[in-house]
Amino acid sequence: MKTRLPLLLLLLLLAACDGGRTPGGAAVWDPCGRGDAYRVLAGSAREERCHVLTRWFGLDSAAVAAPPPEILSDTRDAVLVSTPSHLQVELGQGSDRMLRAAVRRLPEGEAGARPAAAGPELVAEVFWRRGAAVLSLARVSLPEPGAPRDNPWRELAAALPDGPGALDLVTRWADPAGSARSGPQVAWGAPRVTRAAARQRPPDVLLLSVDALRADALAAAPRLHALLRRGALWPRAVSPSNWTLPSYASLFTAMDADRHGAGRGPLPEHAAGAALPRDYRGIRPGLPTLAAAFRAAGYATAMVHQNPFLEPWSGLDRGFERYVRSADDGATGVRVASEWWNSEPHRPRFLVLHLMGPHLPYAPPPGAALPPDPLQALDWRAFLAADHAPEQRRAFFRLDEPQQAAVRARYHAEVAAVDAAVAPWLEELLSSATPPVLAFHSDHGEELWDEGSFEHGHSFTDAVVRIPIGLVWPGHVAPRVHEHLAGAVDLGPSLLRLARVPAPAGWEGDLFAPRAAVRSLQPLYRAEHGGRVFALAPERAQWLPFDPRAGADGPPAVLDEALQRALAELGYAEAAPR
Repeated sequence: MKTRLPLLLLLLLLAACDGGRTPGGAAVWDPCGRGDAYRVLAGSAREERCHVLTRWFGLDSAAVAAPPPEILSDTRDAVLVSTPSHLQVELGQGSDRMLRAAVRRLPEGEAGARPAAAGPELVAEVFWRRGAAVLSLARVSLPEPGAPRDNPWRELAAALPDGPGALDLVTRWADPAGSARSGPQVAWGAPRVTRAAARQRPPDVLLLSVDALRADALAAAPRLHALLRRGALWPRAVSPSNWTLPSYASLFTAMDADRHGAGRGPLPEHAAGAALPRDYRGIRPGLPTLAAAFRAAGYATAMVHQNPFLEPWSGLDRGFERYVRSADDGATGVRVASEWWNSEPHRPRFLVLHLMGPHLPYAPPPGAALPPDPLQALDWRAFLAADHAPEQRRAFFRLDEPQQAAVRARYHAEVAAVDAAVAPWLEELLSSATPPVLAFHSDHGEELWDEGSFEHGHSFTDAVVRIPIGLVWPGHVAPRVHEHLAGAVDLGPSLLRLARVPAPAGWEGDLFAPRAAVRSLQPLYRAEHGGRVFALAPERAQWLPFDPRAGADGPPAVLDEALQRALAELGYAEAAPR
């Protein structure tokens, strides 16, 4: 119920001071995205990224008695305020407006939090002021968290009255007796005021990426394959790299894998069987990104992913208002993504949904009639975390043909599970009155003994770097299967062009125009080749030499213990001590 409070009583709860900001008068207010202004009437405030982890993050779910939550990490732009505090923005004439935000109490000792009194409950409340009348629109209670990582965002939404007025964002103690006492910081996650969407607005854009999906694996996803054939499909495009981090960096920066800085640094002196420090690197500061281009054009931007290589330390979160790692199953990823999609009806939406799907370990849903998993007899996590040469990999994963067939069956069952999880939602979106632009992508393929070895990151053969790419937009993109040479590095520029969003300078790639040459570079492991050039002219195609001293040169990744454990779960790094 909306409660009327005298303005004097509200201000008595706060120690008034002028924060030096000028009020914003725009009908749409977005301080984190556009830098729209607000006044600080009490306390302090600053804009900052706020990262939330749960205690399940980076753990093998089988090692935890309770099931993990759907969201393992949740990064958002935020306005960090003190307790007590009072922010205000003046809004002019308008109707059909909505305030959306999320709030979170920062525990003592967390990055960005200041030591403060703990214990009593805090309140984050939104008021609407017009003249002497003050109306409470929404309120969220913020109890003291039991543990720093059991402290999720709490969503807050409120419809605003028509006409001009002032919007007040207040953080205070629940007990008025402690109103003047300094308390912990509170993050207001991506607070924004939006209006109902105009009848004509830019198209929504959904980019779906399935990890480790080979070019020929769409045969195991018939519903998804049928959807992609309703638009432009490049069934054998070339991935920028043979593993996740540099491939996604190329997707988001429209740069080849040796230009954006993300990947693995130079390898140390080879010591077979020794633990391999990977020296992961993120993208270089200042590079324009795909999400930033959409956000600058007024889009709501979010990514839901399931791979620890895509965590914010990589820099790949730039431009996303919200950046979420979900639990590693297709149904959960789709559910989290669709909830965000439905929460943003007032703005055009750009959403990236990454599904881990057929990535090792292959764990299809229970009930599938599959043979036993031969990989269970191998300590493959320890092997992949150690330094090894290509011939050692072939020897370690040497299985007989029936065993190889059993592993292939499990891989394709994972692909089928992704199809069952995501295809119904895509069919619903594409059959709506205003269907989105659907882009489809895979970061790399997967070798299943095609050339005598297994998995990815070690080779640039077709099984590892040939991937499917698609663009579907009913009524705008003609159905056609394109067989010409194309690179996934051009998907971002093509998507911006299709949505008529201004592209950063130099983003000239076009999937619809045949490429003379495409490069795939930056292996994760020691390899027989350092990359491969695909070319229309046979004389230009070549295998590039492997140089262990060559590697990514972006900023070094800072891996906390939780992220180390997440990487160890995938077999890519040693687990940090608990």
